[in-house]
Amino acid sequence: MPVIKKPNIYRKPEGYKTPKQIIESTSDITKTEAFFTKKKGPFSKLEEIGLNRSIEEVFTDFTKLKDRSYHSHILVKDGFEAIPSIGDITSHLDKLYSNNINIEGIFVIDPKTGQNIGRTFFTFTSKTDKIITEEYKKYKSIIADEDIKQLYYKSDPELFNKLKKDYNYYNVVRKRLLFEGLLHRKLYTKRKLNFKKRIFEDRTESPKKYIELLDNFFGIKIRFVPMPGYEFNNKKMIFEKLKWDVKIMPYKKPVGYRTPHQIIESTFDIHKKEAVYTKKKGAFQELKQISKERTKDNTTYNLFSAEDKIHHTHPNKNIKAATPSRADLVSFFNAYNHGVKNNQAISIMDTKTGKEMGRTHFTFTPKTLEVINKEYLKYTYNKGSLERSPETDYIKSLLFDIKLKSKLGIKFDLIKVLSGGLLSANHTFNNKKYISVLEKEFGIKIRFVSMPGYKFNKEKMIFEKEKWKICD
Repeated sequence: MPVIKKPNIYRKPEGYKTPKQIIESTSDITKTEAFFTKKKGPFSKLEEIGLNRSIEEVFTDFTKLKDRSYHSHILVKDGFEAIPSIGDITSHLDKLYSNNINIEGIFVIDPKTGQNIGRTFFTFTSKTDKIITEEYKKYKSIIADEDIKQLYYKSDPELFNKLKKDYNYYNVVRKRLLFEGLLHRKLYTKRKLNFKKRIFEDRTESPKKYIELLDNFFGIKIRFVPMPGYEFNNKKMIFEKLKWDVKIMPYKKPVGYRTPHQIIESTFDIHKKEAVYTKKKGAFQELKQISKERTKDNTTYNLFSAEDKIHHTHPNKNIKAATPSRADLVSFFNAYNHGVKNNQAISIMDTKTGKEMGRTHFTFTPKTLEVINKEYLKYTYNKGSLERSPETDYIKSLLFDIKLKSKLGIKFDLIKVLSGGLLSANHTFNNKKYISVLEKEFGIKIRFVSMPGYKFNKEKMIFEKEKWKICD
């Protein structure tokens, strides 16, 4: 019998500890590096699996690795503790081949407080893979199986005995050693390289140069994420404490503050009729309704009542509800000319419940304005001035609408349009084609954001309620 199953809603297990809590509570975290792993998925527990921990390195048993791999670096302020070392990078190559781990994380620890002050994530790209493969093809013959045995048998005989029958293991080790050699040749200024003794010397002149080489030459992508109260210094390439002169958002939510979501859903007849709102820029500025005549198809408002942002609604009555209409675009062009911020949102309302299903954000780009100006210059035979005035703004808005209709294949009578007649809307509407024309022909950027309990259907280009899954 089929069982109705709700969409997955993950709840935090009782007693769950965040990765930050586990890292900071690890013994000797301020004195020695540590190694962590966890399964993918929400609320999976981070586990410490480090072996032979010291202040400069840590080892682990690869058989204990799960889906994610992390280790710690202790802050010494030389600019390199936030950066993956060559050992980190070559070790990541091993994990990529053995455990299919694509992203590696480094937790940077403040030795004074034991706090995790930032995290560095790095991953290989196709460019990295290409470099490793090319290096292997060129020089694989210079490293014999006996050399690999001498290197690895002494350090980990049990692992070597497990893997020695696998010919691919030798190839992986060759790739690792050759990649390690190439890293040292490019990243170190003084180079003494011997595959048997593995002697390497001084780093390149600066952390910034080191990062640039990893990114530009090797294609290794690196991302730095500071923890709350800290920032990443792009010049020194280190995590450091926020200074008092750094502006931290001082805003506190005012008592009684209502979110845009709450204001929109509490508007009278919001499930039947459109409404227009505006607000000032800044934190915790409430939406104000400025609608005049509200109907199910449109609403009017006084342009001079608009502040920094405009937000309006569409009842979800047909397939066009999630897309900005031509009237929306032309109206926004007029508002934009009056100083409204270049970003408008449309809330799509559920006609049965009055709930907000999702929001469509759209914005003009330089290409949009270029298209409109070109139409205006064609209309004036290149004699018109592009300087702002009420007359030029009005003509541009009309020509913008005409251009939209033309690109969408809508028939219209130009004489009627210019004499104030209504624009015909008799045409077959296709959401995907419509959005494609707006983006490609006019450079209008459009983004769809669904609300909890709803989703955006990319095939139909509509917001719809999430359905429960039926499982056997």
